[in-house]
Amino acid sequence: MTASPLVRGGGGPVEDLATTLSPEEAIRLVDLARRLAVAPVGDDLEADVGSLVHDGERTSEAFLDVAHDLVASARDRADLHARLAARERDRARLLAAVLHAQEEERSRIARDLHDQIGQSLTALLLGLETGKDAEVPGERARLKGLATQALEEVSRIALALRPSLLEALGLEAALRQYARDLAAHAGVQVEVTVALPRLSRQVETVLYRVAQEALTNVVRHAHAHAASVVATATSRQVDLVVEDDGMGFDERALEPGMRLGLDGMRERVELLGGTLRVETAPGAGAAVYARIPRRDS
Repeated sequence: MTASPLVRGGGGPVEDLATTLSPEEAIRLVDLARRLAVAPVGDDLEADVGSLVHDGERTSEAFLDVAHDLVASARDRADLHARLAARERDRARLLAAVLHAQEEERSRIARDLHDQIGQSLTALLLGLETGKDAEVPGERARLKGLATQALEEVSRIALALRPSLLEALGLEAALRQYARDLAAHAGVQVEVTVALPRLSRQVETVLYRVAQEALTNVVRHAHAHAASVVATATSRQVDLVVEDDGMGFDERALEPGMRLGLDGMRERVELLGGTLRVETAPGAGAAVYARIPRRDS
C-alpha cells in the first residue's frame, strides 16, 4: 500500500499537503478518520472514498490519495481484528475440546477399572473368603485365573495410556501391538504396514494417537471387519493412512463423541504443521489421511 503524504517522514510532504488541501477537504478528511475509527469498512474501496466526493464538487488529487490511504488502513485494521477474533474463538474451542477429552478419558479409565479389574478382584476376594476354611476342587486354579485376568487388564489400561513400546521400539512396534489387542478384544483384524525410520518422539506420539483414535472409531462406530494402517515417509513428510471396510458416515451428521475425536486428531496434526482429512460416505467405509512435515530425531 502506498503511504499517504500525511504519514511520510520529513516535514516537506506534510507542509505540501497543508498547502494543497482546501480547508473543506481537511475537515472532510478529519471526519473520515473519525468515522473509520468506529464504523465498519465496506468491501469496495472506491465506493468508500467516492462517498466523500460530492457531485460537481472539485476534489484534489491529494485529498483522494489521503482518503484512499485512510480507508485502506482501516480495512487492514478490521481484517486484523477479524483474524484475531477468529483465532481467539479457535483457542477457546480447542481448550473446551481438550477439557472435554480429559473428562472423557477419565470416565473411560474409571469404567475400565470398575467393570474389569473391580469385578475380577471382587470375585477373587469372594473366592478367598469361601475357600479359606475348606479346599474346594479347582478353586485355586479359578482364583489364579482371576488374578491373572486382573493383571492383564491393568497392563492393557497402562498400554492404552502410554505404550512403552512406542518409546522403546518405535511407532511400528506400538501399532502392531495395538492391532493385536484390537483383534483380541474387538475382533477387528488390522493390517499394519510401516516403512519409517525412527522419528522424533513428538511426531511418533501424534501419529500413534491419530491411528489409535481412528481405529477406536472403527471399533465403536464403523461395524467393520477389517482395517489397515499404512505409514510411509519421504525426505520432506510423513504420511499416515487408516482405512476400514465399515459402514462409513456423513461428516455433517456426526455424533458429538465422534466429532470430538476427529477434531482432536486434526488439532494434534495441525500443531505440528500438518494436515488431516477424512474421506467417507455412508456404506463406503472411511479413510483418514494425515500428513506431517518431516522432523527426524
